[in-house]
Amino acid sequence: EAPQDVDFLAPIDFISPSLKKAIPLDKAIKFEWKQIPNVLGLHASIFGMEGTNTMVMWSSSEVFSDSTVFSKMDYLQMAEVRDYVEKTIFMKGDRTSVAVPAGIFEKCQMPMMLMIGYGPGAALDKGQPLPRIQTKTTLSMMLEWPARTM
Repeated sequence: EAPQDVDFLAPIDFISPSLKKAIPLDKAIKFEWKQIPNVLGLHASIFGMEGTNTMVMWSSSEVFSDSTVFSKMDYLQMAEVRDYVEKTIFMKGDRTSVAVPAGIFEKCQMPMMLMIGYGPGAALDKGQPLPRIQTKTTLSMMLEWPARTM
């Protein structure tokens, strides 16, 4: 059984832009989402191919690190998440928006956004090895649908 203070995280729920139509890639994109209760840190990234030899990458991180280029998709210890937030690799848990510069994905075919929110967990004191509970919420979506032809 999970301790009472550990609960599943809410899904990432976008307020804007509208996800019912293709997002204009020639303009700046401001993503806004509902605040996720209990989330400790967030990370967003977008990847797209421009032609056959160029990959365009954007990250919500304020600094460069190996963790910013390819966001860790696994479950992280709460201490790791707090450290990444402190180093501005991850956004603070109370953050509800991020902006992508205008036009960086304009020539890309079907850019994809990945977003992860990391929540609290617990190490349980029964059993060997010690069982651990961790929580996260994820989102994966294409920014352009249907795909346009180049």
